[in-house]
Amino acid sequence: MHPRDRWEQEQLYELEGIAALEQLTLIQEEMDQSQQIHALEAYEIENEKRRKQRAEESDQAQIRAIENNSTSQSFDSILGHVEQTQQIDEVERSQEAQQQQQYDHTQLQLQQYEESACQLED
Repeated sequence: MHPRDRWEQEQLYELEGIAALEQLTLIQEEMDQSQQIHALEAYEIENEKRRKQRAEESDQAQIRAIENNSTSQSFDSILGHVEQTQQIDEVERSQEAQQQQQYDHTQLQLQQYEESACQLED
């Protein structure tokens, strides 16, 4: 083999080696990019899950607040009804007491009238 041919062959081997190294470097870069893309996708998926979980927790908190509010309003309504019923009972008892006093007073007057009528007859 001629020295020039040998030199060209060595240059060719060297270029092929450089090309192979560059190809390996490109493959490595592609793998790195692919890993970064997968990591970013996983990060986005995790963020989306957390966002949905926070939204769901917020919704649940609002539902509990509404239920508690409804329960409080229902309780207040029931309590108001009970208080109103107690007030009505008090008014009725007061009226009954007044009627009883009037009845007792009338009975006393009747008794006094009868006693005075009896004394007049005697």
